[in-house]
Amino acid sequence: MLAMLGLSAVASVVVSLVLGVRLLRLWSRSRQLPELAIGASFLIAGVMGYVATVLGNPGTAGLPDALAYRVMVSGIGLISAGVALTYFFVWKVFRPDAAWARGLFWIAIVALSLTVAPISGDPVAGAQVNITTVIGDLVRFGGGAWGACESLRYFGLMRKRMRVGLAEAAVANRFLLWGLASLSTGTIFLVTSTAVRLALSPADGSVTPGVMTLISLLTLVTAISQWLAFLPPARYTRWIESRAVVAA
Repeated sequence: MLAMLGLSAVASVVVSLVLGVRLLRLWSRSRQLPELAIGASFLIAGVMGYVATVLGNPGTAGLPDALAYRVMVSGIGLISAGVALTYFFVWKVFRPDAAWARGLFWIAIVALSLTVAPISGDPVAGAQVNITTVIGDLVRFGGGAWGACESLRYFGLMRKRMRVGLAEAAVANRFLLWGLASLSTGTIFLVTSTAVRLALSPADGSVTPGVMTLISLLTLVTAISQWLAFLPPARYTRWIESRAVVAA
């Protein structure tokens, strides 16, 4: 289990770092907001936020309690900022002209701000089940869920276009991969927050082995899906295209 945990953690950070840097370099040339938003989200949440929450976990870092909690809260804040950027990315890419999508983005911004601030000075408040923590958990899960729904919807549309030769299999597969990565990310938020709220962690602060295994598997799925969506190897792309030819 520890080996899987370490592998998933390293894979997640490396993938987030590489994709974040590449997307920000792409933004420096294109000056398009979606590239800036998702690239910054990878670095802020996937690298800085993830590392901070791992270091702030009393079961892994061995830091003094007060310092560990400050590091943990900083990580939650960084992850929440990344989630806000994810909402922005989904809005601008999939629903740029929809008033409800713009409203959902701003609702998420307000909700994330209101749910992070109260726990900054109170370790107990951050682990309790109340309206504030529940809203925060749901909003963080919602970013992944919304992105997954939009990506998988486009994947379905692309498959229909493939049948008449108006779409490429590799492009359609990227929507599928991004949908899978988004859903897996949202599920990680939901599983970890549920473990904390329902006191599924032992006294040392680490989650139970079963929960840890599930989180590690979801983290690996996320990292692999993100890598294949943005930087697919040529062999993988050929395999996807050959499958599409056989299916046709």
